[in-house]
Amino acid sequence: TPALVVFSGTNRPEQWLPWGERVRFIKHATSCSPCHRSRCPLAEHPCLADLSPAAVFAAARKLLRESDSVQQPVAEEVTV
Repeated sequence: TPALVVFSGTNRPEQWLPWGERVRFIKHATSCSPCHRSRCPLAEHPCLADLSPAAVFAAARKLLRESDSVQQPVAEEVTV
């Protein structure tokens, strides 16, 4: 089953990424990531607020298209 995982900036994806051949992750790069905090000190929460639903949707569509044609046996970051 293909999986697209949305990460905030609190942790490194390699730390929590699920195992599997069709796993991708998406996150918004920020200067304070990874912060390893349980609560964000920034009111605007840039690591999640700046990750648009459209970007997540586009990454999910890309993953599903890949899964329909050829399986990609690597986990890769989608940069936004």
